[in-house]
Amino acid sequence: MNRMDGVLFLESQKLSGWVKWMALLPIIVFLLIEILRQHRPSNREDAVGVYILLSILAAVMFLVYGFRLITEVRSDGVYIKFWPISWKFKRIGFEEIIRCYARKYRPIAEYGGWGIRWGGSGKAYNASGNMGVQLELINGKRLLIGSQQAEKLAETINAAMQKA
Repeated sequence: MNRMDGVLFLESQKLSGWVKWMALLPIIVFLLIEILRQHRPSNREDAVGVYILLSILAAVMFLVYGFRLITEVRSDGVYIKFWPISWKFKRIGFEEIIRCYARKYRPIAEYGGWGIRWGGSGKAYNASGNMGVQLELINGKRLLIGSQQAEKLAETINAAMQKA
């Protein structure tokens, strides 16, 4: 059976450009300072440290540029994964959801930014923008899933919940 069988909605989002740079800038600055510190003319023979730091910088840049929020609605629930932080999908079964609706939100004020975040409004999985789908769960928790197609995602979840 194909993994795409039963997928009613699929969205894959990357972090927006400036969010990537906000995550990378402190790391780049720190590593460049270390590279310059180790690569002074009197210390050129210690190039191994420089190469290690450059390798770390390249690996971090690769990971940050690869961040991707994947949202799927399947016949048995909502699945979310923030790669490479989470390798497996997190499943929220329709039986766990009391209410689902699209809404505008304030990523920094409500959740402290983008990624997998916790705030006063609950937990959020978001990659960019300020639109998402709010899930209110039977355990009293709230989960926001950022989406560039928030209305369509909410409609798909609500329709699938009616069938389940």
